Order: sequence, then structure tokens, then C-alpha cells
Amino acid sequence: MSRRRRLADALIGTGIPFRNLARIDEYIRVFRKVTETTVGVRRPGATSRDLAYVACSPTDGFREMGLSPWDIAAGALLIFETGGLVSDSGGQERFLQRGDLVRGTPNAFAPLLAMIQKERKRG
Repeated sequence: MSRRRRLADALIGTGIPFRNLARIDEYIRVFRKVTETTVGVRRPGATSRDLAYVACSPTDGFREMGLSPWDIAAGALLIFETGGLVSDSGGQERFLQRGDLVRGTPNAFAPLLAMIQKERKRG
């Protein structure tokens, strides 16, 4: 897991919503803020890969919404087992039910979650 200490130095992964676009404006607000605040945002392609990247260092965090439990379960376990944190965007542990995830290293998770929550409220 990455040891970067500040969100400003973090590389964040994302998935782009494509099935349900009801929350696309929220996604774009959060994407913009994360892009402005971090060293970059990446979209590798598969949620399972994105989660594995948080667990093994290439990225420091990840945000996606509109996922199914089978997209999330194994990768969330990888992150938990390597010392990372996972929640839904409300900070709750209902990510499997909601399909809305925020994941990150111990250093990136809390500031990333706070930024996402602030941007969600602005809508």
C-alpha cells in the first residue's frame, strides 16, 4: 500500500458512471475537485483492477458509484487485508448495498472522503 502522506501527493483511480446517469452532475463536481487537489486521476478500466491498485500501491484511493456487489467484494477484501479503508460516500459500511465506494490508504481515505462529502452537499 502506498505510503504517500498527503492527498495533494496522491494518485486517485475512478470509474466513470455509464448505466445510471442520474448522479452524473455530482460525479463531475467530485471529479473536478479531486483532479484539482491531487497529482492526478486515472481510469484503468475494471473495478477489480482499480481496487487491487489501491491495495498494492499504484494508486492511493478510488471513487466509483453504480457498482454491483460482485464488482466490489473481492477488491474491498484486498484493501482491508492490506490496511486500507473502504466505505460508501456517506462514510458508512453499506458500500455493497449502495454500489457507491470510496477506498483509500490510511493517509488518503479521510481527506478524500471529506472532499467527496463536501462536493456532494454542494449539489
